[in-house]
Amino acid sequence: MPATHPYGRASKAIDAAGLGLAVNAESLADLELITRVIGTRMPDAEPTVELSIGHVEPPLPAAPPDLEGPYGDHWFQGSPKYFHHHWGLDVEITKRSITMGGPAEGYRRWVSVRNAMLFVLAHLYLDQGRFLVHGAAIHRRGETYLVLGESGAGKSTLAFAAARSGWDLLGDDMIVVDGAPGGFSARGVPRVPSIPGDVVGASHEGLPRLPEDDRARVELESVELYPNPARVSGVVICGHDTGPGMLEAHSGPDAMESLISSFVLSEYPEALRRWFATAAGLSRLPVVRILHCADPDDRVRRAAELLDEWQLRDRS
Repeated sequence: MPATHPYGRASKAIDAAGLGLAVNAESLADLELITRVIGTRMPDAEPTVELSIGHVEPPLPAAPPDLEGPYGDHWFQGSPKYFHHHWGLDVEITKRSITMGGPAEGYRRWVSVRNAMLFVLAHLYLDQGRFLVHGAAIHRRGETYLVLGESGAGKSTLAFAAARSGWDLLGDDMIVVDGAPGGFSARGVPRVPSIPGDVVGASHEGLPRLPEDDRARVELESVELYPNPARVSGVVICGHDTGPGMLEAHSGPDAMESLISSFVLSEYPEALRRWFATAAGLSRLPVVRILHCADPDDRVRRAAELLDEWQLRDRS
């Protein structure tokens, strides 16, 4: 249970894929927002980074932003780094502390916190020599596949199909990749997986929904995530078929495009330069494109079949 502190604050220590965070929130509601994004797993050691969230904005630089992105403005030259979400949330980021605050409320607060935390975590992992990827990762029989694709391409659908078919799920949204010598490893940020309601079907009744989500996604609290780093053995890129679904050969250069666009800090030149060598190495692993079945009632079953077919090919 989170501890309640003076002045109405609440706190919790959280392990986010090997990164220990001490979260101090102005309210239990803000603490819940953070845990919905990064999970509630307890760290094995004392947290090394303090994250504070409330309604008071940290001061932003007077200089124009280095990047005007779709979610907000970024200042990434030097330290601290800053992010301003257009819906009313400002963030100051250093290696040891994160300050997040602003007037956004309700659904806008949820979305702005979720978007801001992508950049917060990506910066913190980069300081550790690791890279945050917007994707999923699955593991079975000693093989671990990084699952990539554009928004709506079916990453969560494939992750759900895998989890129902005996695969371990590292995560369905945020995966941390380590390009250390000796091979590439992946570890999931342990947020509760979610999936569009139309894919889960009637079985989603009674499951918690993401607030005011445009895709009516539900949270799969019963899915237990694989907690450990796992060596990456291949890359799966998701897409959609007009028929029953299929496997499609994919080349390294095609995979590079997905690997670059999936990197959260891909528009930060220095961060992208650091990611490039790891992405190039991943692109040389076995790569396949899984095109999902057009019929949503059959999509999950076919996705599991295609995964099985790919793993048999990959191991042969």
